[in-house]
Amino acid sequence: MPWIALCDSDDLWSPNHLSTIARLAELAPEVRYVFSNFTKFSQDVWASHTMFDELPANFWPIERRELFPGGWVLDQPLYPRIIFRHQPIFPSATAFTRDHINRVGGFDERLNRNPSEDLEFTLRSVQQAQIGVLTEPSVGIRRHDGNFSSSAPRTLLASISVLRLALGSHSIPEEWRRLLREQIVARSGGLVDAAFGRQEFALLRSQHLKPAELPVRHRIKIAIAGLPEPVARPMARVLLCLAEITRGSSA
Repeated sequence: MPWIALCDSDDLWSPNHLSTIARLAELAPEVRYVFSNFTKFSQDVWASHTMFDELPANFWPIERRELFPGGWVLDQPLYPRIIFRHQPIFPSATAFTRDHINRVGGFDERLNRNPSEDLEFTLRSVQQAQIGVLTEPSVGIRRHDGNFSSSAPRTLLASISVLRLALGSHSIPEEWRRLLREQIVARSGGLVDAAFGRQEFALLRSQHLKPAELPVRHRIKIAIAGLPEPVARPMARVLLCLAEITRGSSA
């Protein structure tokens, strides 16, 4: 069965990355999608921990089979866990069959310029069980100033747009839809606070932010961001100063 393995030009595979995927696929022919652990590095300095080390203790489903040390098959979908920000799947650490692409579809062209487009494809990929996992880090993910994640507010906005698309187009249980809605609101609030603090007002005018979903304090910030810049900036400074004074007096 033909397999496709992704690797961004900035990233690195260990010499045994593909052979380990092939071993898992041979032992579990029902698996159509595999992802491996990875380590981040920057300017040849490697992190001392892996991506899987950052996950909460209860992240992994109980229903899983160990085919060999470090090679698992998950017998539960990961979709409801991937909705949260603990996202251990990166494109360069994934491999999937052509049959998988035919079943779930490829990357959504509507998200072509969205830096979080892989999140939407990942969600579709882990909607079903029989997911292969390699726990040993066999991929290096390069981090540098050019990475989109260097701008937290923009990254949040990108992920919010992806989650809204998933909410409107994925055929999923109502419980998962509730989790999506909760996560959209949580990320929207984080985006408002981060972008307002950095006075990146253009982000707060995005159609993907729905003020009616958010608390009053976030609605106020969005309203200020919608004013002409010469008015918005001094008002924002005043509001941020008042917030700082309030925090200081309550400490």
